[in-house]
Amino acid sequence: MSGNSNSIEPLPARAVDRIFARLLVRYGAAWIRLWDGLDMAFVKEDWSRELAGMDFDAIAYALDNLPDDKPPPTATAFRKLAINRPAYYRPALPEPRADRARVAAILSNLKIGSSDDRAWARELAAREEAGECLTYTQRKAWRQAMGHRD
Repeated sequence: MSGNSNSIEPLPARAVDRIFARLLVRYGAAWIRLWDGLDMAFVKEDWSRELAGMDFDAIAYALDNLPDDKPPPTATAFRKLAINRPAYYRPALPEPRADRARVAAILSNLKIGSSDDRAWARELAAREEAGECLTYTQRKAWRQAMGHRD
């Protein structure tokens, strides 16, 4: 066993049974011989614990990509196959369209292209002069904009 955390629920027995059924169909007698002489309850418990926490998409990927040219997988080999599933590509939704009225309102408040493009810096300087405690970034920004050196 891989030492999976005990807090993760083992894979349900019926899921392990379905995996075993698929593996039996794929590998036939080689699958049966792999467990010859072992108590299947213990084998299934090992698989259940080894696959604890695996999502069903990863398990389906492993079942769909079983190697034909190798012996049947052990629980560890099956888990590795499932873990190596490529990331599922989910196309992003298109960006929502901007509300034109809201954009216009915001832009009108920015005073873009006004003749006084340093009014914000003078306002910050006045606030600091009046005793307001500005952040380091605010102090640095107004000083740079006004050409002051500290």
